[in-house]
Amino acid sequence: MLIETKQNKETKENIISALEEAIGVPREYWEIKRSKETTELEIRQIYCFLLRTNTDFTTQYIADIIGYKHHSSVLRTTEAIEEALITNEKVKKIVNEFKKEYEQRNS
Repeated sequence: MLIETKQNKETKENIISALEEAIGVPREYWEIKRSKETTELEIRQIYCFLLRTNTDFTTQYIADIIGYKHHSSVLRTTEAIEEALITNEKVKKIVNEFKKEYEQRNS
């Protein structure tokens, strides 16, 4: 497991704050717990995708943050969300709202 640096922690916090702001999900919900509930599963997958596409974190580091056992889960999840962006309007809306909020925070 990697040591969490100040920069990594700040980046993770910015992403959580932007997600909280963009889609109104309380911060506590982003503290990922291993669960099979559909909504938590979707949130965990989107969070994983956003960490993968908006940071330079390693896939193993993202797996550790999310609670996955292997880095390959991050790769599979990223591919699944990329496919969902084409067909699933709910996922597309969440990701687009996040990107807008995140860009505002980082400009």
